Order: sequence, then structure tokens, then C-alpha cells
Amino acid sequence: MNSRKPTALQLIVSTSVLAIAVVLAVVLLWRMPSRPETDATPATDAEPERMAFEDAVAALAKAGEIVRVEDAQTPAVNPDDNAATTLRAAGSIADDDISDEFNDLDFSPTLTDPQWKIIEENVFDLSPALSLVDHAEKQTGLDWEVKWNDPIFATLLLDINPTRSLVKVVAAAAMNAHHQSRDDDAIHRISQMLMIAKATDQKPFFVTHVVSLNMAKDACQQIEWLAPTLAIESQSGEARPEQVQQLIKDLLDDGWVQERFREACINVRLNVLCSARWLGEGRLTESQARELLSPSNVRPSHAQVYTDARLLLPYLGAPIAAADAKSWPEYQKRIRQIPPELADIYKHPFYVLMPQSGGRADGRARDGYQAIARLRIAATTLALRTYAVDHDGQLPPALEALVPTYLSKIPLDPIAKNAGTLAYDPKTQPQVTGERPDEESATTKPTRENASGLVG
Repeated sequence: MNSRKPTALQLIVSTSVLAIAVVLAVVLLWRMPSRPETDATPATDAEPERMAFEDAVAALAKAGEIVRVEDAQTPAVNPDDNAATTLRAAGSIADDDISDEFNDLDFSPTLTDPQWKIIEENVFDLSPALSLVDHAEKQTGLDWEVKWNDPIFATLLLDINPTRSLVKVVAAAAMNAHHQSRDDDAIHRISQMLMIAKATDQKPFFVTHVVSLNMAKDACQQIEWLAPTLAIESQSGEARPEQVQQLIKDLLDDGWVQERFREACINVRLNVLCSARWLGEGRLTESQARELLSPSNVRPSHAQVYTDARLLLPYLGAPIAAADAKSWPEYQKRIRQIPPELADIYKHPFYVLMPQSGGRADGRARDGYQAIARLRIAATTLALRTYAVDHDGQLPPALEALVPTYLSKIPLDPIAKNAGTLAYDPKTQPQVTGERPDEESATTKPTRENASGLVG
């Protein structure tokens, strides 16, 4: 028997070989596809509920409703005529090159000289972004090229923060132009803010809808600030009458707000359909299911998922059908509220996906009618200023005096319970107002943290 001890060299070689083997094993294990942490295989006793669910979805499809992700995607446009691509490039410049002082600046009509200097410097530095916005105005196509995923809640929405930064730059350009007595450019920039808001809302999700409405709100705010001193004539630097009239027309063309809300509601329903199938078929990971359902410790059976999803469909369809209501009170009358026994998410965990249960769909609808009211108030404010310029600074005694020269008709207040017109008092500030909704707005201005990422 050979009892010789291994030499030092042999020990080193053996240790090295063992170390290499361990490293290779670790690498191989790391490279191996991990087993998906999926839910259990669907129970066979869920088949009756699944078939009832699919029959309900088939009835929607037969009625012409969108029930598949591929049917919700927008058609591609000519890349050379795609305003979304141009706005994306402009937003990227704005998001990257805005100074910290500018980013932290809250706009108001009473800025200090140092604050005006910050605005002027950033508007100058970001002129390439503004030039791209000018180019986007001339393009007729619009496709943000959203990469739709099934399930929809995994769809990544890009461009939200950059376009918000871009709107702030355009707003600053409008303020700076008015500050420098270039009201023709100021009106032009405000119209661009409205254009970007409408373009942003072409991605039909609630998160982009809220961001878009806030962009439109910023445009209306600019009008409120500059209207009292807006110069409207045909001389150089002054806003042209036809230019102001076009902006009034654009503001009153507010049907896009309800159209985009309806499309967002359709996608909410589509999200529920997709999620039901993924949960019912056991294709979601444990972590995905926990994020999707609340309370996360309550897991519905496959049969319950299909049953809840089927029961949800009428309530998911209610805001879609009510989206064309002309006022917030009319919408409230047409909406269907979920019965309390069905809204109990401990008994029906899948109902947490229903926007009605948390008031999200109704909140977004209410936000939309408030946005429409703001757009109409802004349009009327511009019409009043135009009237005053034509009448030696005097405001009309009533809004009826604006018709038909400055307005085709007096705008209705979409919040008013009596379906009346906007209120007007020439002795107050602001002169044009609308009623407040019976509840506070659900809109919160998205931050950089909550306005980007996955659709939820």
C-alpha cells in the first residue's frame, strides 16, 4: 500500500481543479432556466365556470367589443410623419437638460426677477426641444409604439415623465414670451401644450389619461394668467385675432376627453379578462398573483376567478356605456354601482381589479368632466378678453354678448346639476366659473415615481 503524502504541488493542483469544478457547477446552475414559480394547474372542476366566462366574453365579441389584446393595438403610421416620435425626442431633451432650479420652480404670475432669469435661460437652452415641438405640430400621424403585453398589467408605458417635462418647458416658453411682450408666440405655445396633452392621451390607459388632463390643466392655467393683459391686434408681437379664435376653437373641441376615458375603460376590462385567464390557467407566478390581488393572503380558487370575472363584466361595461354622458350628473345616473355583497374582496378577491370598487373609474370620469369645464372656462376667458380689446377694455354685462362674434354659443357647465351654462360675474376674479363636483377630484399630479412603469 502506497502511503506517500501528496506533494505541495499536487495539493495545489488538486485544490485548483476542485475550485474550477465548483465554479463551473455554479455557472451551469445559474445558466439553467429557472422553474417558473407558477400557480397550481387549473382544477378540472373549474371547467363549467371557465366555459360560462368564455361564453360571456364571446357575447361581448359578437357585439363588436374589444376582448383581445391584439385588437386594442393602434395601427402603425408612416415613421416620417409620426408626431409621437418627434415628441419623444423633444421630451428626452427636456428631461435630460432641464436645470434643477427650473425643475423645482413653481410657476405663478408673480415670479421674481431671479426666477424669470431661470425661465429665460432654460427656454434658451432648450430651444432644440421647442423646435422639435414646432415640427411635431406639422405631422399628422401619431403612434407611441406601445408594446402591448398579455396580461396588460405587464405593459410598460414609456415617455410619460419626458413629455411632462416637455410641457413644463413649453409652458415656460409661453410665460417668457408674454413677459417679453410677444403674445403671438405665447398663444402659439399654449396651443402646443394642448396638442401635447391630446397626443399623450392617445395611449389609452388611466395613468396616461390623468397625466394628459393635468397637461391640459396647465394650458388652461396659462390662459388664466395671461388673459387680463393679453395684447390682441395685428401688429408685430401681438396675438392675432384669428390666432386667438383658433385656440378658442381648439379648447372647445373637448370630445377627446370622453373618448380617451372610454378607451381607457375598455382597456381596464381587457386587463380583467387577461388577468382572469392567467390566474385561471395558473400562469401567474406567486409574486405576480400577490401584486394583482388584495388582500394578497386570500387566494381565490380557479372556479372563483372565472365566476368573479364573469360577474364583473356588467359593471366593467357600465362606465364604457356611460362615457358619452354630457355631464357628471348624467354619468352618475347611468353608472351601475357594485352591490356591497359583491364588492367584499375577502369573499371575492378578484373584484379588487374592478375600478368601481375603489372608485377609480368614477374618479377618472369626474376628473374628465372637471377638465372639460376648465377647457370651456379657458375658452370663454379668451373670448372675454377679445371682447374687451374690441370695446375699450370693457367687459360685457353677460356672456350672451359674446355670441355669435366671439363664441358660437355659451358653453355648458358639465358639472352643474341643472345642465346650465358657465357662471359669469364681471366684478369677480376669475370672472368665469363652474360648479364644483359633489366630491373632490381623484386626480393627483403624478410624480416621477408614480407616473411611469407598468400599467396597474
